Amino acid sequence: MLRHPGFTRGFDVVQHLPKRWDLSGAGRQLSKRALEFARGGSGPFLLYLHYLDPHAPYRPAPRHSLRFAERTLPTPAALYTEVLPQLAALRRDGFGPGDPRFEDLVLRYDAEIAATDEALALLFRGLAEAGLLERSLVVITADHGEEFLEHGFVEHGWTLYQESIHVPLMFWAPPLLAPARIEEPVSLVDVLPSALALLGIEPGDARLDGAPLFATGPEGVRPRPERRPQIAEVLIPRRNVARALILGDWKYVSALRWHAPELRHAAQQRAPAALDLRAEPVREELYHLGLDPGETENRIGDAPRVHRELRALLDAFVASSALDAALPPAPAPPPEDAERLRALGYLETPAAAD
Repeated sequence: MLRHPGFTRGFDVVQHLPKRWDLSGAGRQLSKRALEFARGGSGPFLLYLHYLDPHAPYRPAPRHSLRFAERTLPTPAALYTEVLPQLAALRRDGFGPGDPRFEDLVLRYDAEIAATDEALALLFRGLAEAGLLERSLVVITADHGEEFLEHGFVEHGWTLYQESIHVPLMFWAPPLLAPARIEEPVSLVDVLPSALALLGIEPGDARLDGAPLFATGPEGVRPRPERRPQIAEVLIPRRNVARALILGDWKYVSALRWHAPELRHAAQQRAPAALDLRAEPVREELYHLGLDPGETENRIGDAPRVHRELRALLDAFVASSALDAALPPAPAPPPEDAERLRALGYLETPAAAD
């Protein structure tokens, strides 16, 4: 995470382990440091662990890559300096499924997932050996997925298709929860109220967007997610600006700013124009996820009733949100945080001087 007080407020101990954010590989180190902290405590504690991998630019250790292939490319394609700036030309040259450069990119992402799995296994074993696991609530989730040309682009933070927003969410609390798999879609805004409910903590006057995913009754604690709209947003001024709403099998996407895949790298280098967050959308999409999980058939023209219903729900959400009507430019981060963000592809790379 960043060192800004907005991220660190309320924590007694804050540590950043990676020396270079574009070359993490610090998952096992993070788990070991977390176990040191947990074993040294004398009472209840909260640990927030941010495993930086799996994340672009995908630079796993060779031993993890070799789990998926006998050999890897000696000079892999560099995501930020080669693939994204030249994506259109690369695709014309065959970059995609079946192309060794593309397959190696996916392999390296898979290898970082495997490395993170290993780090989490180390954490769970250590908590169990310390006698803490059975007395802990552990929540595992992710902040985004990753695109690999499902919709013509790679990376993340540009669109709200399922490959970007469908992430894992696991609650581990053995004394309270029996093993189960819940099919009903939920949202990351449900994590906090769910954790509070499982721990028996009242939220007080706090305004929470989500709802508890568990109910307590005579039979104990059981999952009980409500069917209600799920909302996702990407509000990055230099990128696409869009919202999505999912209700049941239907998904509606409303974009206020939209750059086609071949224009996105160039768009990020320019200062964005001002944008009204309550303006009319410049692009709308509608998908039936049950029949079309890959979001390949835009139904915006042949399901007008569903379109009107979902757009009205999204409009109501926007009207009730606390965001200002205008999307302000992001404040300049401190140099140290700017370097970290740039290493992860979130800030434009300054152009070379003439």
